[in-house]
Amino acid sequence: MKCPCCGQDLEAGQSTFTVVKSNTVYVVTNVPSYVCPDCGHTAFNQETTKRLESFASGRMLPLKAPIRAWVYDWFDPSAEIPKNPVPTQITNDPIVFTLAGTVQR
Repeated sequence: MKCPCCGQDLEAGQSTFTVVKSNTVYVVTNVPSYVCPDCGHTAFNQETTKRLESFASGRMLPLKAPIRAWVYDWFDPSAEIPKNPVPTQITNDPIVFTLAGTVQR
């Protein structure tokens, strides 16, 4: 199979598929794919594409626990966590840190 971008032969491999739909991020790792060694273009066969579509449909759940992901918008304000943060609470919940500095816009 030839790369539609540069014409090189695609090589069988694995890749990570990521898509955002309705404020939900779907990430599928170790997807069988064809990857161009020159430009990095990734292609999937029809069977793989159908399975990826079912994962991103929102009607399937992974059997292992989902991971958390921080999602940033380039234009949203953010704050830097200090190198030596001071915990403001000690519980089984995630630690909340006191943030020093200004909000970046």
